[in-house]
Amino acid sequence: MLAGRGGRPEGYCHRQMIDAIRYLVDNGIKWRSKPSDFPPWPRVYAFFARWRDAGLVAECTRKV
Repeated sequence: MLAGRGGRPEGYCHRQMIDAIRYLVDNGIKWRSKPSDFPPWPRVYAFFARWRDAGLVAECTRKV
């Protein structure tokens, strides 16, 4: 998983990052179109990519 990575502490709390990702998914917008209330999009995307690459994010399918 992500254990033992070390380095600098996160600049934003995980809650802010997850809220930003949920906002993107719920509203179907692009990364760069994210409101300024959230952390900068490159940071949010890097957070998401780290979790995706570690296998922590699975694609969900939902029938409407």
